[in-house]
Amino acid sequence: MFCAILRAKFILTLNKHLSGKIFLFGFLLFPVFALAEMPTDIRAGQINQFLDLTESVIHSRAQREDALNSVMLDQGLSQQDPALANDPPAGNPLIEGSKDASNARKSTIEKVLSKLEFDLAMEYGFCVQGEQTFEVIDGASRKISRLFYPNRGQMYGVKGEMGYLDKFFLGGKFDSSLFKKSYATDTDWQPATNPDIWFESHSREKAQAQLSDINFYYRLLDLNADTVRENKQFGELFDLFKMGNPNDSLIFDLLVGYQWQKSRYRTTDKIDTVEWWVPTDNPIAGEDSFYKVFYRGPRFGFRTLVTSGRFSGRMEFAYAWLTTKAYGWWNLTNNVFEQHGRNGFGIDASIELDYKITSHLMGGVAFNYFLRKQRKLKESANQPGLIYDNEDFIRNVNSILYYPSVILRYIW
Repeated sequence: MFCAILRAKFILTLNKHLSGKIFLFGFLLFPVFALAEMPTDIRAGQINQFLDLTESVIHSRAQREDALNSVMLDQGLSQQDPALANDPPAGNPLIEGSKDASNARKSTIEKVLSKLEFDLAMEYGFCVQGEQTFEVIDGASRKISRLFYPNRGQMYGVKGEMGYLDKFFLGGKFDSSLFKKSYATDTDWQPATNPDIWFESHSREKAQAQLSDINFYYRLLDLNADTVRENKQFGELFDLFKMGNPNDSLIFDLLVGYQWQKSRYRTTDKIDTVEWWVPTDNPIAGEDSFYKVFYRGPRFGFRTLVTSGRFSGRMEFAYAWLTTKAYGWWNLTNNVFEQHGRNGFGIDASIELDYKITSHLMGGVAFNYFLRKQRKLKESANQPGLIYDNEDFIRNVNSILYYPSVILRYIW
């Protein structure tokens, strides 16, 4: 019952809240997984259908050429020796060869498909915690402003992966948020005059975040209960966790890939809580501002998978080298700005525990952690009475998200 409710909630929320990107991701993956789910002989037949169409054209053309050659040969032989005209012409080698090629091709397709592995997972993250910040410093490297956007709510995601020969894997994921409305904080100081807060305000905030990545995995280590005895160290590990079944295994993969993250924050209904170092409660009418930030870059990492009976545990870690861009508009001052920086970094980590429900279906729980740090950015801005370009005073454009989740995974 819990799975049915979760699945229904997941589908309804996807239809209502997520962008078209997750639909496109699923649309592109659907033919691959639909083909993979078929039995091997049916999948081979589907692939053969197209190839047989091509072959039939060649076959028909060969038959026409054979008939024409037969007539021409018969006429030529009857003119030289009438007795030879009664001997049937040799078969067209293209026709005979095509039959052998078709059988060989079918066998090759079946072998290739038998070595493919597919993994599709849907994930629901709850109790999401996190924040987005950026700071402004003065010429003496003192903090003079800080924006703080909290992230609270839920995350929804889909993951897909295809493997070949139990050695090479290509996978990706897409996660999107459903955050609750919260309150952003804008704090300003004048450190040269007074170390206390100069101005501070709270605004109603609506936050959105999307994360995605694509990875190539290489299986560096694959040990099971039969082969692990050759390695004493890992053999002791198998004994410790009582991993003696034929399907028990220990796997270690390296990964390289690329990742993206984009977030958008809209603020309205501003209220000043400190003005000129004095606490207050002063609503400011008319606020409708936004801030967008993008992180992207290559990544490198590893993952491990331990299977024992019906249980399996996964852990994945990736480090990314990030480029960051951001832009926004403060409508109350008509300030349009853009920020950009390099040499940021990101850390993605997750741990997952699954239980095998059927031979292909698994359910599990996980914990996810995503960190993005960009220590320095340059800003260009344009507002009435103030224009500047590539000024180096933006610091700590950072993002963090962490949350538990439940996962439904289908492997075949």
